[in-house]
Amino acid sequence: MTDWRVPGYTELRELGTGSFGRVVLARHDGSGALVAIKYLSVERLGGDRFLARFRQEARILATLHSPHVTRLYEYAEAEGSAAIVMEAVSGASLRAVLDAHGPADPEAALAVLKGSLVGLGAAHSAGIVHRDYKPGNVLVQNDGQSKIADFGIAVRSGQADVSAGTPKYMAPEQWAGGHAAPSTDVYAATCVFFECISGRPPYESADQDALRHLHLTAPIPFEDVPEPIRPLILRGMAKNPSARPASALDFVSELERIAAEAYGRGWERTGRRRLAEITAALAALSPLAIALGTGSGGGGEAAGGGVGGPGGGGTGGGGTGGGGTGGGGTGGTGGGATGGTNGGPGATGNGAGKTVLGHAGAKAGAAAVGAIVVGAVAVFVIANHGGGREDDRPPRSAAPKGPTIAFASLTERYTHPALTVAGRYVRIDGLRDPAVAQRVNRQLRAPLDEQLRRYRVARVADAGGIGAKNPAIATGIELGLRGPRLVAARYVFKAHNAPLTPLDLATTRAVTVDLTTGRRLRASDILRPEAVTRSGLADLERRIAYAAPGRGLCAGSERSGQDTLSPRTLDNDDKETRVLDLMPTGTGLQFDVMPPLLGYFWACAETVITVPYDRISDLVRPEVLALIKASAADPSPSPS
Repeated sequence: MTDWRVPGYTELRELGTGSFGRVVLARHDGSGALVAIKYLSVERLGGDRFLARFRQEARILATLHSPHVTRLYEYAEAEGSAAIVMEAVSGASLRAVLDAHGPADPEAALAVLKGSLVGLGAAHSAGIVHRDYKPGNVLVQNDGQSKIADFGIAVRSGQADVSAGTPKYMAPEQWAGGHAAPSTDVYAATCVFFECISGRPPYESADQDALRHLHLTAPIPFEDVPEPIRPLILRGMAKNPSARPASALDFVSELERIAAEAYGRGWERTGRRRLAEITAALAALSPLAIALGTGSGGGGEAAGGGVGGPGGGGTGGGGTGGGGTGGGGTGGTGGGATGGTNGGPGATGNGAGKTVLGHAGAKAGAAAVGAIVVGAVAVFVIANHGGGREDDRPPRSAAPKGPTIAFASLTERYTHPALTVAGRYVRIDGLRDPAVAQRVNRQLRAPLDEQLRRYRVARVADAGGIGAKNPAIATGIELGLRGPRLVAARYVFKAHNAPLTPLDLATTRAVTVDLTTGRRLRASDILRPEAVTRSGLADLERRIAYAAPGRGLCAGSERSGQDTLSPRTLDNDDKETRVLDLMPTGTGLQFDVMPPLLGYFWACAETVITVPYDRISDLVRPEVLALIKASAADPSPSPS
């Protein structure tokens, strides 16, 4: 990508990079309005052929005016480079909402689906098919209304192109290389709706060929959602495109009828209110809020701000944050303004939702996240959050018997230098033996305690480097095995404006615990003795690389050094030398690898790779494999 910049804008900060480009927050020189500019990776997207096609599509996308579609204000091109100037929207991605809060109430999920169908319908009316609808491309605003982002890989209706799309949500015709049509987007939107309700995608597999087979031939798992909305799942996920609604707007009328019959005429208002309650806290420290100076790390008042795009006038809305109030603001000389960002969350509480062991969704307990979602890039800025408000939700089934997985929170705040550490950790409630329960929970919290110790030391040693506004570090959690014998979790630590060490900008740590003994299983406890020798680890590295995208670490690039895996760099507690740790999941062993410590370029990021059990079970101790099988008999059912 060149150094070319779109004229007429002053870039304020880089928000992030993704497979399709780089996104920056910028200010329009003439109006002062904030926008998001996405610089497209033209060569990666197809070179001149891509430019010729996208140039035409951009003209059409710029005509889309829907409250449920992120606005495209301008398309610029020069020197073989291209960029799109888009509406900068403060809120949280649906992916962040699901990661932080788990499954949504039916009314909230229906509200998201309706908003997305209306937005997709506007695109379909213009002859555009999105092709990559997924939770990461849906933005939930502070008022609970949703917008669709990333039409950057859209195609004209009827075109065939399988080079893009997210496998978990791809329609059968995409897998078969067929033509994209509005019903293709309907299928993806219904898959996401299913995930909003159940906590997991309708089909899951670590093997892409197996996932393709499931989407093409497997029965629709309609029994995993409440009975009143099963007709929507069956209709929207029909294998044959002709059996689905012909367009997204056709599906809206069916949705409204079913939702009103099942949840009353006020279902949409109820759903958007619940979404707004969640998103207000998640978006409190979004990049846009920080740029506007409207975010707050605690209680008190914060002014609201409006954001407009170039073209016409706009007014920002107000709202209530977790710890403060956002007032109305002016969007400036811009078109299509969005509401202001609210005050930040108050003190973090303990506990979030619980799941029965062995019956949790795909992800849970993630840290609260604010996001500006533009194109294929979701830029996350971390804030703390204490969990959902269970008292506002309809009654659930009776409390589960036996041990349950819970998510607890703790927050540490420092003033000299300023730093907020918003931690979350896994705990097990309901174990009968208090001594075992104490050992289990101490081990499950160990990765967070280890990281907190590092931060306490690093903030003092590098005090001069923490000068940015609102420096914060937060913790996300991904669950592997969920019991009843083994529980595994991966902690994801992310920093915003707090570069304590280079590797602390994004790092993870996995932990696996035996619930019958409270013992932590390290890599040497999980793998056979011969697998942790020099030769065994060389074989392990080859298997991990084969399972990685491109059949190699660092996208198959060559090493610049001769470093290899060794027993001392395997699953140790020194993150500066730890090359690899692992976590058993329901489908395979998940390895977190640091390619630069294996001799690859430092541009190669830390990466997580899952190796299916049929490709690695011979390296696992038989007794541990038995425990894994006992814990993974039903790896990803819907929550109880």
